[in-house]
Amino acid sequence: MVLVVRGLIGAGIVLGAQVRSIAVELPAYQSTTLKKLSDLRENFKAPEFLDDVLQTLQRVQKEVECQ
Repeated sequence: MVLVVRGLIGAGIVLGAQVRSIAVELPAYQSTTLKKLSDLRENFKAPEFLDDVLQTLQRVQKEVECQ
């Protein structure tokens, strides 16, 4: 039973560290994604659905920056 509890605690620590790492790197991923979508729209004259995607990503970025 002690080994199971220790294993769960260890897994929780590893999972927590990975979530924290993703949270720290999220703004960089967002800006890169926005840049790539913007480039796609300009270079290929993509349909209007990319406009909706860009707007959604911009809203998500604003929410992350506010927190």
